[in-house]
This record gives sequence, C-alpha cells and structure tokens, in this order.
Amino acid sequence: MARWYQFAVTLIFCVSHTVIAADYDAKLVWAEKTKLSAQVSGIVAKTPVNVGDEVKQGDVLLALDQEPFTTRLKRCRATLVKTKTVFAEAKRELSRGKQLFEQTLISPHQLEVVKIAYTKAKSNYNIASANMR
Repeated sequence: MARWYQFAVTLIFCVSHTVIAADYDAKLVWAEKTKLSAQVSGIVAKTPVNVGDEVKQGDVLLALDQEPFTTRLKRCRATLVKTKTVFAEAKRELSRGKQLFEQTLISPHQLEVVKIAYTKAKSNYNIASANMR
C-alpha cells in the first residue's frame, strides 16, 4: 500500500506540473519593530540608509543638523571666557578688600559686599564650566 501511495504522489506531481500565476492582496507585517531615539533633539539633516536596507549595529541611521550645536558651543565658550575674567577680577578685589579691612580702611559691610561679589563670580564661572561638558 505504501508503494501505491508513493506512485500516486509522483504521478500527480508529474501531471500537475503546470505553473499558475496569480495576484493576491497582502499586508506586510514586520517581524520585529525597534523604536529609535537620539540622545539629543534636533533637526534631521540626512538619513544615510533607506527603507529596506540591511543595517548592522553601529551603522549611522541619521545625522542631525550641526549648526544649533556649534552655535551653542561658541556661546558657551564665550560665556566661559567672560566669567573666568570676571572671577579673576573678583578674586583680586577680595584680596584687596581683606587688606583694606585689616587696615580699617573699609567697613565690615563693604567687605561683605566684596565677598558676595566674589561668590557670585565664582558660581557663574562654575556654571559656565559645567555647561561646557
């Protein structure tokens, strides 16, 4: 009986060797979706890959417009230079204020004003330095 079944299958295969083509409506469903995100927000300048391209880990999928980042970096550098100069001057003024206070040439209130200016200048410099990271 097993031989007859084998013969019938072979015979059907040989007889029905005609190829039939047909169009079918279909919907492509992705096997796996991956959400993408960038560490910073910005305007996409270019996408080096196209839909359907095979990508590997480490491939660049998009590039952001660099102009806003370079502008911000220039602004941060300028602020750092400015605050560094103001901080250096405040440091000198504090030293001078302490000497004048020891010589009783300025009041305790005037010394406090100098100390506050120093602290403010130092804080602004530290903020500007942190913004560069």
